[in-house]
Amino acid sequence: MRATQSAGGKSKGFTLVELLVVIGIIAVLVGILLPALNKARNSAKTLQCKSNLRQIGIAVQMYTNANHGFYPPGMAQDANQSFYNWTSLLTYMMDHKGGPTNSASDVSGGGTTGGFRKIFLCPSVEGFATFDPLNNAVTHYLSHPRLMPNMWNQGNGARPDPFRRAHGEPTATMNLYKQSNVKRSSEIILAFDGSMSLLQGVSQTSGYSGSPFYRPRQDTPVGDFIDNASLTYNATNPWLVADWKASPAKRPDTPVRMDAIDASGAASSNAKVNTDQDGNDLNFRFRHGNNDTMNALFVDGHVGDFRTKKSSLGMILPNGGELTLKYIYLDKP
Repeated sequence: MRATQSAGGKSKGFTLVELLVVIGIIAVLVGILLPALNKARNSAKTLQCKSNLRQIGIAVQMYTNANHGFYPPGMAQDANQSFYNWTSLLTYMMDHKGGPTNSASDVSGGGTTGGFRKIFLCPSVEGFATFDPLNNAVTHYLSHPRLMPNMWNQGNGARPDPFRRAHGEPTATMNLYKQSNVKRSSEIILAFDGSMSLLQGVSQTSGYSGSPFYRPRQDTPVGDFIDNASLTYNATNPWLVADWKASPAKRPDTPVRMDAIDASGAASSNAKVNTDQDGNDLNFRFRHGNNDTMNALFVDGHVGDFRTKKSSLGMILPNGGELTLKYIYLDKP
């Protein structure tokens, strides 16, 4: 819109009303476009997350092919007191420059803290540093706690398997799981968006004291506390085994519990449900969409998502909506 020429030859500028109209039109257009742009950006992040999980699925297949069909441990400690986990072992399968711990301090060759490590980082987890290069738990995803279990028992020997101990094997411990033993491979999830903890200060495991970053609580990338800590801390539970007759309150179509659990396995405040903070540890995390969608890698290698409602994630009996027990409870061995 140009200024007009008056009869006396002087330029006539925009009136205040005209300027306000233009500003109002621009504001309306911004109000229309910004939500669409934000939605497109969030959709792109969700797609990148799913792509990450597909690549992780390929790495898992490479690992099982090279290790007699067994999944990697979710977390373990070797005879030299070095910690490693499923993410570091999968990175090692893709790039042998580092050792199986794949941290910058790995004596085997410098570690692989970039490149392949990036597939373990969800783009929807943002706002802080990416990760600690000295840490081997570089991931925003957690593993199924039976398929890729936490085998470290905090220096107290092998970690017990409560289900097998309750069924006639008093000394049974958590063991590596063979891929071919998984029934319903298109239903059971192997890895998924997990709740994170913001590290601020000095890391207990690596001594890192740089910018804050999100990582699994206690550097353990295993979903030990999914479904209200069913695996270890609930003595009346079938411990993530589909023993439906023994637990009538649990059915395949029962939504998973989303209760907040702290690092000790005790109940936390449900005000922390579906958040990334201490007190909602090693749990499912619906972080995509409007904090109502969770991405997951399935045993057969495909990637899908689950949705819930914000009302389902309230403080009273929070649950995972579409994410039901049939997707995490394994058939009896």
